Amino acid sequence: MENNGNPGLPENFLENFKEENRTFITSKGFKSADDMAAALMAADNMVSLPTEKSTEEELNAFYTKLGRPESAEKYNFNIPEGQSDEFAKSVAPLLFKAGLTQKQLDTLVPDWNNFVAARNEALTKAAQEEFTKATEELKKEWGANYEANETLAQRATQALGLTAEELDGLVKAKGTAWVYKTMVKLSKAIGDDKIKGTGGGRTEVNLSDPKEAQAEIARLMKDPQFAADFVKGEAKAKEKWDKLHKVAYQGGANNG
Repeated sequence: MENNGNPGLPENFLENFKEENRTFITSKGFKSADDMAAALMAADNMVSLPTEKSTEEELNAFYTKLGRPESAEKYNFNIPEGQSDEFAKSVAPLLFKAGLTQKQLDTLVPDWNNFVAARNEALTKAAQEEFTKATEELKKEWGANYEANETLAQRATQALGLTAEELDGLVKAKGTAWVYKTMVKLSKAIGDDKIKGTGGGRTEVNLSDPKEAQAEIARLMKDPQFAADFVKGEAKAKEKWDKLHKVAYQGGANNG
């Protein structure tokens, strides 16, 4: 027997429903119990929007259905080879807490990488410009002593055992000129001949050994900073020169 309200729908399909439910079912066009079951399963898979009263558990269920990974560690940032994953590890928990899906992250990452690349390029350019400007100013300030002071700065840096990262940090914090000047002051304060492990592994000169004194004299003759100091008549440079000659040539000091 057919149902007159919905032709083709068996009457026994509707007979157990209340009148208002039968009206709703027929208005939706369901023609069989299978149609209703399919609709119910589809509704079960639908995501309900969270509200202000949603619990953390309900929010997590919502984000999971949207496609959020199981944990922050499961995000794939597609980090280019050779680049650090430090930032990704630090930001992943924040993205997870916000409910970001992997698909959303895949959309975000390329733009983020472009932003980082542009920022790094700008920082590199700024650092190069700062270095160029600082060295030009130092060349004007130091004049003929620039290369000698540059050597002193390099030796002090080596003596301190500063890594490239540490030196870069000093430059970023204080500027190139400050680092150069500070290293030169340090080198002069320590005494260039007392900086161990620099200048080819040279250590303090043994003033009782003529051969070491002669070798030191030969080195000083090639040292532009010492030459400049000696020509200017600095007492320290003259004293060193005299002592070395007394040892090297058994009292035949060159008083210059």
